[in-house]
Amino acid sequence: MKRFIYLCTLSFAILISNTSIAQEFGTNNFRSEFNKAIKHMKAEEYRYAYSIFQSLNEANPDNANIEYHMGLCLMDQKYEKEEALIWFLKASKNYKEYYGSSSSENSAPIDVFYYIGMCHHYNSNYSEAIKWYEEYIEKANPRKASETILRAKLKIDWCKDPSLLTPPDIDQLSANEITPPKKTEEYYAKIMDALEIINLDHFQALYILNPILKMDPNNSNINYFVGIACLNIRDLRSISPKYLTKAVEKMDARLLKKNARSQAAPLFANYYLGLAWYENNRCDLAVPNYRAFLSIMETKDPYAKEIVEHKIELCDLQQAELDSILLAESRKPKVFNLEEDSLRKAQIGKDTSKDRLVKDGAVTESKDGYFYAVQVGAGNIDTRFFDKLRKLDKNNNLPFPKLGTKTARSNEIPGDRMRRFIIGKFKTLEEAQPLLQKVKDLGYEDAFIGQFQEHTFQQ
Repeated sequence: MKRFIYLCTLSFAILISNTSIAQEFGTNNFRSEFNKAIKHMKAEEYRYAYSIFQSLNEANPDNANIEYHMGLCLMDQKYEKEEALIWFLKASKNYKEYYGSSSSENSAPIDVFYYIGMCHHYNSNYSEAIKWYEEYIEKANPRKASETILRAKLKIDWCKDPSLLTPPDIDQLSANEITPPKKTEEYYAKIMDALEIINLDHFQALYILNPILKMDPNNSNINYFVGIACLNIRDLRSISPKYLTKAVEKMDARLLKKNARSQAAPLFANYYLGLAWYENNRCDLAVPNYRAFLSIMETKDPYAKEIVEHKIELCDLQQAELDSILLAESRKPKVFNLEEDSLRKAQIGKDTSKDRLVKDGAVTESKDGYFYAVQVGAGNIDTRFFDKLRKLDKNNNLPFPKLGTKTARSNEIPGDRMRRFIIGKFKTLEEAQPLLQKVKDLGYEDAFIGQFQEHTFQQ
């Protein structure tokens, strides 16, 4: 038995060793794998390409050509560009002016400086981006790279004035009657120009798409790609949900790839809207969009289900963390500052405190559709913590506000999905005071009276 285990271990070691040797630079296997990865990149399958380059890099750790291509793959896969930047910086230590663009190269092209500039640009590090763009312009051959040099110069202008790339406000445009442009071949050609480059250059894509969106603000397809571009650019990420929300108004479940002629967004619109809300700390709005995407996609692609369910788990973790933070603060009602809490919640996209919490004496009678109750706790708390309270009043629950309801004060969807234990139901603040005292007498000293909207809660 020991001999069998030894032979198996030895065979496995030899297999791994042979695989590594077979993938070394200059071998037939290396060329085959490298070319396979390039084909994936041309098909915009960057995830598959990256996996191959990653394997090649393990056998060839100092190959700048591989490092450069790993950076390119990550430019498409990651909204944050730090990891791509790491690979580009490594590759820039060994670059070549006369780059052959083949598996026989072990140096990076001069374009690596351009992409380093773009990484900084995406991260809103404008001064550093300009420095690398200028270095690229200085090193590049004007005859061979005239178009990329022109783009680098444009990007320097956009770094100096980022507002030049801000998309038009579709809310304002939609309020006005705008005659959509005539759909000519030139119109579709411009859109296609943007879609061909959007994976690796969202700046240039916005430069092309913004004027089209201004003429055609109700085009869900254009809004979809503008939203994705904004999602990748740190300074524009906060407005990406606006365009992706417009995109999901009209989707075509048959669309899986880019289509310049479509007026409807691809079915991935809900997925990217979910990502946009997640990146803006609105998990309450991210999860419904993830689930809407899954309802269409899970039968078509089981792998998509695994990815999206992981995204939902991340949302649950983020929500749990926020719940814990808010719970800790809710245990200090005597020093509770309504204005400060409102400002803090606005910063994380959950400004609902003015509807929920009331300082002593601030309001004596509830508005229509509202009631007063004693809030004992909030967040991820074991429900047994409240057992001795349940007999004090028949109106006790541990609710979640319903998604999709609207507050009386605005047309916005409330973002507060905080789990709360409330007890009692009163029309006036004064009527709630005796129950509050009973709750405190039982040892729940942090309890306080809150005002809640009737229809936003479910039992």
